[in-house]
Amino acid sequence: NNQNVAAREGWVHVGPAVGHEIVRLTLGLKHQNTHLLPKLWWDVANPQSNNYGKFLTKEELYEHVAPHPDAQGEVISWLRQHGARNIRTTNPPSFVSADLSASSVESALSIKLHHFLREDPSKPSLPVLRTNDQIVIPTEIEDHVDMVSGVTDWSKSRRQAKLARRRARINSVRHASARDGDATAPSVGFVNNGNHELEINVMPQCV
Repeated sequence: NNQNVAAREGWVHVGPAVGHEIVRLTLGLKHQNTHLLPKLWWDVANPQSNNYGKFLTKEELYEHVAPHPDAQGEVISWLRQHGARNIRTTNPPSFVSADLSASSVESALSIKLHHFLREDPSKPSLPVLRTNDQIVIPTEIEDHVDMVSGVTDWSKSRRQAKLARRRARINSVRHASARDGDATAPSVGFVNNGNHELEINVMPQCV
């Protein structure tokens, strides 16, 4: 019932999605061994360590936490089963994005999509397709995916949406460390390095 669809603050519900509309969906591949990150950080930050100051490059760090070798292929296969087109991947493999029809997304994720429009008339925009439903990652890909983006993010721009995805990924790493019982796991902050990119600012927590 469209009358019962709640809109986020600053947005107005317009109506349900039309089945053939195209949705750009992005899936974040699940990184492995994230519980090792605090140990790696302390190893280069501890003056008593033989590796003190020997900071890893992005490539070296990725080698420690890279997704399972089968992750990207299995996610792409799942997307194709749901009629995905224009599938794109990142290098190194961290995200897979694709175009799907709204009806396919609804079926694949067991959600309902709706059109929402900005409430503020001074910020004109086209309606966006979003859902208020909680997304549960399908069992077929739950071993390889830890984030779904494109239908739940309410950011104001593509850049902010990208920032939100990175925050979600870093938070998942931090929470994984906490679940593993590492009370000294570093907290993670974000800074803009001036080139429209993010740097990770890692700070140890006092215990």
